[in-house]
Amino acid sequence: MNPLKMQLDRLARISCYKKPDCHPHALQMDTNENMCLPRGFIARLAADAMKRVDFRQYPDGLMDELTRRLGKFVGISPEHVAVGSGSDQLLDLLLSIIHDRRSLIVTVRPTFSFFLDRCRLHGIKVKEVPLREDLSLDARGLLSEQKAGLCYICSPNNPTGNQFERETVLDIARRFKGLVLIDEAYVEFARYSLKRVPLRFPNVVVLGTMSKAFGLAGARVGYATASLRVARLLRDLAQCPYPVSSMSLALASCALQHTREARRTWNFVKAERERVSETMRRFPGVRVFPSDANFILFNTGGTAQKIYRSLLDRSVLVRRIGKAGGHEDCLRVTIGTRAMNDTFLRALFAAVNR
Repeated sequence: MNPLKMQLDRLARISCYKKPDCHPHALQMDTNENMCLPRGFIARLAADAMKRVDFRQYPDGLMDELTRRLGKFVGISPEHVAVGSGSDQLLDLLLSIIHDRRSLIVTVRPTFSFFLDRCRLHGIKVKEVPLREDLSLDARGLLSEQKAGLCYICSPNNPTGNQFERETVLDIARRFKGLVLIDEAYVEFARYSLKRVPLRFPNVVVLGTMSKAFGLAGARVGYATASLRVARLLRDLAQCPYPVSSMSLALASCALQHTREARRTWNFVKAERERVSETMRRFPGVRVFPSDANFILFNTGGTAQKIYRSLLDRSVLVRRIGKAGGHEDCLRVTIGTRAMNDTFLRALFAAVNR
């Protein structure tokens, strides 16, 4: 058979990343965007960034500046930092360039669906180790895969929302023989970060993003902390010469000059997350799972589709997750402004009491 046709047939069978449902008139609480940072604040950052950008020039200097600022923000030398067009792009680079496709990848189930989609695209075999009933890591199961060349851990995990115990993740980093990729997209809303761990364990790469904590999802700026060798590979070899636009780089640098405002928002999200969770727990038939992210996973006793439709009828859009860690019919809601959260709570209360 024609090799090209065989490859195209294989790719055609792969399920691609499913974009969120589009309901323009509904309150968007399904994509984990940070709507708590005021739009006016982001607009002021953009205006400041615009003054620093000359679109006639390539963005070399802006890339270097952002790398330095990220190093200072994380508390690591900038030589250990690589910037990309969203952490998704850096994740994909690690799969396509650094990871040996002949070896197995091990991760948890459930986890970030985009990661699994990219593994399928690259033809990489994946072993998924289910989370325990309490959604904690099965470290023994992950470490038992001796043939695995890469271990992917999303923490806080999407879609479950919980951050895995620090010592458990560090034990995996210490004992795993291959590359350990830790995805910390939501870490600013959590209890701790491991972004400096590559200084201790050179087999570890930690991903971060400006999309969630800094409200820059549309700018597409992500970064990785890694050993000097891996960071250099990501910066100088694996990427195209200019992977991020001048405007996005300048905008991200401006955001890192206003971390005080961002931190206030992170604290607000944490407080609202607890308030919303506690209120939801009082609703009949609703089970709320612990979260360290800017979203909450919950289920309603097998009535997910009914609740989803009822919420949408009230112009509130949440994310359908399905099965998560042995728990059926789960939904996920993003923490938004207080007004957004109150609208969701009223809609959910009405939905479960129909």
